Amino acid sequence: MTKKITLLLTCIALVAMGMAQQKVESAFGKLSKERITERSLEKLKPTTPQAKLLLPPQQNTPPKGTDWYEPDTVYIFVAEHADPIQRNIRLYDEKGNCILLLEQYFHLGLGSWVDEYKTIYTFDEYNNRVRVVSYQNQGGKLEFNWQITCTYDTQNNRTQEIYQRWESGQWVNQDKQNLVYDGQNNMLEYTYFYWEDVGAWKCTMKNVYAYDAQNNLIEEINQSTTMYSNELQNLWKNRYTYDIHNSLIENLIYSWKSEEWMVFSKAIYTYDAQNNMIEQCSFDWESEQWVASLKLNCSYDMHNNVIERKMQSKNWETEELVNTWKEKYTYNTQNNLTEFLNYSWESEEWMLDKKITSSYDVQSRLIEEKCEEKEWGSERWFIEHLATWTFDLTNNLIEETYQQWDWDLWQLGNLCKNTYDYDEHNNAISGICKIFIDNKWVDVNFELTMYYNNMQADLGYYKISKVTTTYIKTGKLSIQENRFDNTVKLYPNPVSDVLNIETGNEITPNVKIYSMQGALLMNVTGNTINLSSFPTGIYIAEINGKSHKIVKQ
Repeated sequence: MTKKITLLLTCIALVAMGMAQQKVESAFGKLSKERITERSLEKLKPTTPQAKLLLPPQQNTPPKGTDWYEPDTVYIFVAEHADPIQRNIRLYDEKGNCILLLEQYFHLGLGSWVDEYKTIYTFDEYNNRVRVVSYQNQGGKLEFNWQITCTYDTQNNRTQEIYQRWESGQWVNQDKQNLVYDGQNNMLEYTYFYWEDVGAWKCTMKNVYAYDAQNNLIEEINQSTTMYSNELQNLWKNRYTYDIHNSLIENLIYSWKSEEWMVFSKAIYTYDAQNNMIEQCSFDWESEQWVASLKLNCSYDMHNNVIERKMQSKNWETEELVNTWKEKYTYNTQNNLTEFLNYSWESEEWMLDKKITSSYDVQSRLIEEKCEEKEWGSERWFIEHLATWTFDLTNNLIEETYQQWDWDLWQLGNLCKNTYDYDEHNNAISGICKIFIDNKWVDVNFELTMYYNNMQADLGYYKISKVTTTYIKTGKLSIQENRFDNTVKLYPNPVSDVLNIETGNEITPNVKIYSMQGALLMNVTGNTINLSSFPTGIYIAEINGKSHKIVKQ
């Protein structure tokens, strides 16, 4: 089984030219970062414990600066039209929360902008989003489309979310999610309901969770309705065991059969002295005994970077574990991944079939990535893709290029590139997609990511050729430097398990942990935070409004 390293750019996807229409279709669907999705079950479930496996580090730009900007007006272009076909307008409150998103398309027949969607967001005093109302153009007029209402507990945990659609002049229930937490902000119960035609909520799924004294998830039980019963039935259960370092060492998986829990598989994890996972063994319960099905072995260098992973899986004919694939990693002195090798087990020996090499500048920014693969059934190698990134003196990405292998010509195919311009506040004000065809650059509908706040935030767009954006200073500090408390002390840092927090006062701190991409990963209150389940990497801890970089090892 071939493993793939996540690429920053995806494969080229050209869009065929089309005839101009009176109403140009929206260039992209709902913005995932601006609109609450209509189905968000998976995001609300607790994260299943993961054994601590150090993966190759990701390159990120550290947060910097004190001002925070958000998009004000965005114009969207496609290759078929010289003028913008869509624009998005946003309004913000005094706390920097987006309270209005207006999406308009340009009506060629009328020669003017026409409202297509409008979304209104309402927040409580703690900046929790309590209501989202969506409007859609119906017969030339914006009408109610759908709405989501949410409630929260005193720790700002979402406890209920109700989704409704506007039908026949009234709001009609669609589905509902209820969540229950303990005093440590651990989710204890999650239930999902849908609205029956008879006018009542019907529970179709329920998850129950239990934790130990260190807030490690130790059990989760799933109940669901089935095609045979409208009542909740036990389906599966996971049980987790941890060592004294809060590292996951055993995961037992059960299914509900004959009115009792029957264990059918398990995974065992082993660690070295630095708490790196060195072995994962999976077993199936067969004929009243455990039978090994998978084994993953890992090794690390002196900096705890993973340098080799080897997978073995069960041969269904011999019932023995046999080699399947192997990966090797090489790093430079800054711990940046420079080479990735993927091997498959063929004819009783390891065969190299994929290689990815990466180059970095003096600031450890990824500037080139080349992926080479071996042709199936042949010893010939080809360059699957070649990608480059160029930055300006203020660390903004100004150009990214991508080429993919052309099988017909047996060489790298047409070069696609994205270029960006920035304002004086390091916000991308324009992004353009082009492809090199017949010795000239032409517009192409591709993918663009507009970076702003010195690449601390971004918005992605798809099947478009150009974006222009203006920004407004909202004062929303998010995860960057802050004007308030400057007495916070964190230790140990780097941290393996528990992070201790001293604030210089007697007030228990509120702690928010963000990824380097700005995603909120944890929101808790306390002077000790358990980060043992977090993957290795760099995170931002926002404590009483001030941001600090922490390194998870």
